[in-house]
Amino acid sequence: DLSAPAVEMLRTAFQSGWNQLITLDLRKNELYDDGACVVSHIILGMELPKLQKLLLQNNNIGDIGITAVCKACTAEKVEMPEIQEVNLRFNNAKPKTNGHHPCSRHKGEENTLGTA
Repeated sequence: DLSAPAVEMLRTAFQSGWNQLITLDLRKNELYDDGACVVSHIILGMELPKLQKLLLQNNNIGDIGITAVCKACTAEKVEMPEIQEVNLRFNNAKPKTNGHHPCSRHKGEENTLGTA
């Protein structure tokens, strides 16, 4: 399991030059909202410029964490030209009744979001 402090240590590694990852796979790590918020700061800081896949399934991430990641991925100042998939399935977000969720689209690309 990775707690928010452990994800913060990963962030430090990314900032120090270990930033060429194409896939960041943090599935089944019990990140919760705090860890997801650290991931959102990694995205906002453009610390993984070659990132293509962000896999965050099964992490007990709630609405706050999911919204933070989705808003980071879709922020106007964030350029993630390589991103192909943001997967937040099987976390703890409440279903949205209007059919829209912040992760539903990213710069013209469909992202994968599911809750269970």
